[in-house]
Amino acid sequence: MNWFVSLFLKFSGDDYLLLDKCHLATRIRFAIIGSVIFFFFVVSTISIGFALSEIFHNKIIGFLLGAFIGLVFTNIYLLLLYTFNERILPAKKPSLFAISLSNIVRFTSLIFMIFIVRLPNEI
Repeated sequence: MNWFVSLFLKFSGDDYLLLDKCHLATRIRFAIIGSVIFFFFVVSTISIGFALSEIFHNKIIGFLLGAFIGLVFTNIYLLLLYTFNERILPAKKPSLFAISLSNIVRFTSLIFMIFIVRLPNEI
């Protein structure tokens, strides 16, 4: 069980050494975030790897490229998650329009990534 929590803490994108010293409740919360990101990585790797193995007619090359693209999507997904963090934003309160536009752009790019990952499964 500890191995899974450690793996998911690493996938959460935060500082692993800092999280390892936190309380159990904090580690569990970040492990849940990491498990969602790990699940996103696995699904995107399998989906894109299957599509690329059909294109290249080589399963090894297809799944290696799928894993690479899955890592790229995972990092983009982490960037989207951390742009929702209020501690990164400056102290000045943005307008309601700016917040709404920012959320629309983030959700649109996330939905675009979901469609890219989902479409090879339909093929």
